[in-house]
Formats: sequence, C-alpha cells, structure tokens
Amino acid sequence: MTFENKKNIIDNLQSDAEIFALLASFYLTNPNGIYAHSVATLDVESIEDDAMRKAVKKMRDYAALCGDNESEPHLLELKRDWTKLFRGISPEYGPKPPYAQLYSQMGDTDFLSSIAELYLDVGYTGYKKIDDRLDYIGVILDALAVITLLRQKSVEDENEVEYQRLSAIFECISRQFFASWFKEFQKLALTHVQTPFYEGALALTALVAEDFN
Repeated sequence: MTFENKKNIIDNLQSDAEIFALLASFYLTNPNGIYAHSVATLDVESIEDDAMRKAVKKMRDYAALCGDNESEPHLLELKRDWTKLFRGISPEYGPKPPYAQLYSQMGDTDFLSSIAELYLDVGYTGYKKIDDRLDYIGVILDALAVITLLRQKSVEDENEVEYQRLSAIFECISRQFFASWFKEFQKLALTHVQTPFYEGALALTALVAEDFN
C-alpha cells in the first residue's frame, strides 16, 4: 500500500461496500413500497459493466412498476417471489434456501463455528439485528460490506497490518462461504423465479461471486 494510490484504494473499497450492501438488501428485505421505490431510483446508466448494468436495469424497471400501494399486483408478486426463493417454505415451492451450509460438504457444527470465528475476528455483529443464521446469504453479504468498510478505514489510517489481516478474512468469507456455492443456488432458484426483479438480483450476485472463483 502506497500513499500515491491510497485514494484509489479507498474509492474502490467504498464502491465495493456499496455493492455488497445492495446485494445484501435483496435477500434481507421483504419488499414493500418504500424498498421498491428506492430500487427504482438506482442510477443504472453510470454502471460501466454491461452485464451488471443489464441486471440492475431489470430490477429497476420492475421496481418502477410496483408503486407505493401495498396491494399493487406487481408488488404482491415481488413479495411472493422473495418468500419462495429465499425462505425455504417447502421443496415443492422453491429451491433449498440460500444457507451456505446446505450447499457445502462441511458438517453443521464445523461450518457454522468456522464462520462465527471469522465474524468474531472482525467484530461483526450485524447478524444479531438480522436475526437469521450466520450462513444466510444476506448475512454473509452484509458482513462482507462491513468488512470492506473496515478495510477502507485501515487504508485511511495507513495501517497496513490491519488492512492485510482484514483482507485475509474477507477473502476467506467471500470465497469459502459465498462464491463456492452461490452458482448452484442460482441454478436452482432460476427454475422457480417469477419476476425480472429477482432474475436481475440473482444475476448481479452471481457476477460479483465470479470475482472470487
């Protein structure tokens, strides 16, 4: 890490944190009118990557149809899709829910204790507010957003030792607990998805996951 590229590193980490936070919101938020409105205002044109821009445009365009009325058909369909895809109601109704352990070969205890230790190492406690399993995709993405902001702070403080420590933990979580299984979940989810919104959300998440394979 050098002073000359410090600003670029900080800017890139800030952008990465925003992407992880956006991804986390897809899995953590049971859609309502307020959320749909916020997605409908996303700045699609500023996204340079073609595939990412296409995925976000799908979400933005569908969200714009939802309006603020909680009984609006597009919004109701969005809520049904969220429940079907991410809450694991039944094997017939949707895919296995996006819990990393369900798609991993590790045993329950080993897997969850491993990710718990990583969260503890960086002081991540967001899962307590989220009130879901430590290996839920939304929790993992939220943790990656928080760790990215911590990495940004370490660059601002020019603390290279801490930056390297946080980066090692970030790499472990992103590769082992996110990228290693998400494509399998996406494949199953695409057989059940009903809205362009969540087609876009799954595609965008998969594109980010590819960076860690």
